[in-house]
Amino acid sequence: MLTSVKTKLQRANHSIDFFNTIGLDLSDLLSKPTVAIVGTRKPTAYGKEVTELFAIALARAGVVVVSGFAFGVDIAAHKACLSAGGNTIAVLASGVGNIYPASHQRYAADLLKVGCFVSMHEADHMPHKHEFLERNRIIAAFSDAVLITEAADKSGSLNTAKHAKELGVPVFAVPGPINSTNSKGTNILIQNGALPALDPSDILRALGLDQKQVQQSLLGSTPLEQAILEAVSSGACDESSIQLATQLSTPELQQSLTILEINGQLQRDSIGNWHIQ
Repeated sequence: MLTSVKTKLQRANHSIDFFNTIGLDLSDLLSKPTVAIVGTRKPTAYGKEVTELFAIALARAGVVVVSGFAFGVDIAAHKACLSAGGNTIAVLASGVGNIYPASHQRYAADLLKVGCFVSMHEADHMPHKHEFLERNRIIAAFSDAVLITEAADKSGSLNTAKHAKELGVPVFAVPGPINSTNSKGTNILIQNGALPALDPSDILRALGLDQKQVQQSLLGSTPLEQAILEAVSSGACDESSIQLATQLSTPELQQSLTILEINGQLQRDSIGNWHIQ
């Protein structure tokens, strides 16, 4: 079930003006379906794979992916969302002018094109340990559902799940091998009542989104249009990379892009990049 911007802000106990943001308008992003994807900072290959699978599928369905821009599952979710042309919100424990961790600053420019950074602190704020737990509450409050893709039993992402439960936000968890310490937390969550996430459609159904309609939006009416949609959904966004991926001539590419834009299947941003609508 989707919630309004007003409800999301009420759960966060703050007004929109309280938050320091850079990037796209926070209110506009919160008005869309939002799902938090969080988990361990040291994911296994399985954890990274399922994180990317869910983030890409949800982004293509028009869901805004919310996470904390941290190591591991967080940054994997943001990057997968970006590759799918989706929108994303990064809730920081630091200030928006002092993005933490510093090694992730290289992703900031791409994120700002399709999402925003959010902080409760001054722009130059350096994060303290307890502020990461406060950040987790905001991640949960901003979301229509929270998904834990991989987490040990002491993972900080379980704190996000705890906040979600207190706020009445549905919690999903991806089950994992019973002998994997990195899946112990998610398996216990399911044992204690979290909804098992076996496929992205599980979350889409809970949000009331039509999976068939989502799939239709990725279908072109001609082979040329289909090739372009597949290229954009795989991460190509500017005309040069789309042309390289599709091997279309310039006139074919430009004509098909125009038709897809008119049909509402593709949208061009202010710097000329194309995204799935």
